[in-house]
Amino acid sequence: MLVKNYNTTVHGITGYTPEDALKNTKEFHDKRNEIIKQRLAKAKFLNRNIQELNIGDSVRLKIIRSIFEKGSDVRFTKTIHKIIAKNRDGSFKVTDRTRNYKRDELLKVNTEQLQTNPDQDNYETSQQMVKQHKLHVK
Repeated sequence: MLVKNYNTTVHGITGYTPEDALKNTKEFHDKRNEIIKQRLAKAKFLNRNIQELNIGDSVRLKIIRSIFEKGSDVRFTKTIHKIIAKNRDGSFKVTDRTRNYKRDELLKVNTEQLQTNPDQDNYETSQQMVKQHKLHVK
């Protein structure tokens, strides 16, 4: 009884029951393909702010945080690196580093608009001091 109720209930996303989905009809495949296209379009819309990286661009590197670090801590390095090569697999090689970095591990920096903000430097230094203090006090 429970299985029959489940199999005859319309699914919220597909608009079909599991029984209809198993019939393998053209109508079902068309509806599924339309849903996939809508989701891809939405995903492209959400990722519209990602800037393309090229050789010579200035970037900051993502800091790999531990599980227990606060979300408000600094996420990218203060040092600025330049992209020196783009690999076939889409990864990037940067100055002063031996490993390759994926696109999501790099933050493009506009060096022309970059201004030294002493308050920001003091904030980042204080964050590092707090981390050091937490390591020593347990």
